[in-house]
Amino acid sequence: MSKQKYLDNLFEPILVINNKNEIIYYNHFFSTFSGLSPRKIKKIENVSSLLSSIDNKISLDQQIDKVRKDGGVSVSKEGLIKFLESEETFNCVLKVNQVDEDEVLICFNDLSIEKSIYDKYRKQVEELKVSYKQLVLADKLKSIGELSAGISHEISNPLTIASGNTEILEILLETQDDLNSKEDILEAITNIQSSLLRINKITLNMKKFVHEGVKSKQFVSVDKLIQSSVGLVSPSFERLGITLTCEHNSDISAYVDELAIEQVLVNLLKNALDSVENSNNSIKEVKVYTSLDTKNNSFSISIEDTGSGIKEEVVDLIFNPFFTTKELGEGTGMGLSLSSQIIEEHQGEISLVQNSDNGCIFSVVLPSAEISNYLELETRNSNLDDNETSKVLVIDEDYLNLNFYTTLNEQCGGSFLVSRSISKSLQLLESININKVIFGESLFSKDNVNSILAMEDDIEIYVYSETDNISEVDIRGIITLPLNKEDVLEKLEINLGVDDEV
Repeated sequence: MSKQKYLDNLFEPILVINNKNEIIYYNHFFSTFSGLSPRKIKKIENVSSLLSSIDNKISLDQQIDKVRKDGGVSVSKEGLIKFLESEETFNCVLKVNQVDEDEVLICFNDLSIEKSIYDKYRKQVEELKVSYKQLVLADKLKSIGELSAGISHEISNPLTIASGNTEILEILLETQDDLNSKEDILEAITNIQSSLLRINKITLNMKKFVHEGVKSKQFVSVDKLIQSSVGLVSPSFERLGITLTCEHNSDISAYVDELAIEQVLVNLLKNALDSVENSNNSIKEVKVYTSLDTKNNSFSISIEDTGSGIKEEVVDLIFNPFFTTKELGEGTGMGLSLSSQIIEEHQGEISLVQNSDNGCIFSVVLPSAEISNYLELETRNSNLDDNETSKVLVIDEDYLNLNFYTTLNEQCGGSFLVSRSISKSLQLLESININKVIFGESLFSKDNVNSILAMEDDIEIYVYSETDNISEVDIRGIITLPLNKEDVLEKLEINLGVDDEV
């Protein structure tokens, strides 16, 4: 088969030009694709006048010059073009190839259909994201609405106390004849301040819970997560006379989107409250407790209630969108579905682990903070171990310091792995090549440094400026507190090339 006949059978637009950039051949598909008649194509003296780049991403002349000079193939960026005397645009990639000393072949890869489909589905995805955000916000607002009676009661109590104490102040100020009244005045002022602070704490928790916020993971105490969630629902429990107890390990840390996990816990606690309220069981109680699974590098938050349980025939449906066991108008059916999606986004799992007539236990299992941080970095960098950026392990118990480094990762593309314990740090060292280690003040000791160096003896050790007993070990550098991005990167000799403020 001749070259020309072979090209005529291709379903891609093809041109061949000579040394004078004159079109000496085009296949049948090019004529159809460009909309140019053979007569118009024949009149084109130079191929550079054949088309124009609308978005300036394609330069046919430069591609031709490049292959004539260097040989091989030149592939353009994806861009919009239109042909001579035509208003129709095409999303194309141009491939220019040196055929021999005198001829250059130009192939047009039309991506217009793919681009149209991509734009269509991208728009649909954006619409779905907006709808999802609206569902999340609606679920939060519904939760606040359902808890509002208890919250209102919780606010009215300190307001009553503050009001009563202002009356006492008024009386004392009118009749302050002796020194004893000064102590009474100070006590009344203290009571008012305490009441107002209590109200402020409640309203701040509500504002934080409803606020959409930016999806961003941080190191946080699991104890703090639970306390914040319990603070929102406890007024409703007190109003209904239902006991709410918390048994949790204050040493467990999480690397999560705090507001998102709070939403999950509030939803589970609210469901437990509704179940207990509507049950005939004599014991009215909800328990929150945590457990640590060191073997699987995870932890769990469990919520146990003494309600009437969930009917077996609908257990498999409870995490489905819009499914609810409540009466029409009382539930959206989105609470558990959204909660399940949030936990999956955190590489975790939410499940009903126990169900009977005497109550339920729901469990939320999440990876340890260190593993979650590592997985996020691995996802962001494709293959973290092969990344040429210096990998720094931060071993520190201070949440503020740890979150400084995770912010560096997010904003500047750093490779900081963070840990709150020596044992978990050693596990990270077994799985990834670490170049530098920063020790927080509380975890710095000669023994801890030696345990790190025993894993990899050429690791550079850094400490903070306020650390004691630095002279006992070989230190590469001292980082100044409070932490500052420029200082940290300079001391570590890392150039991330981004000027974002941290």
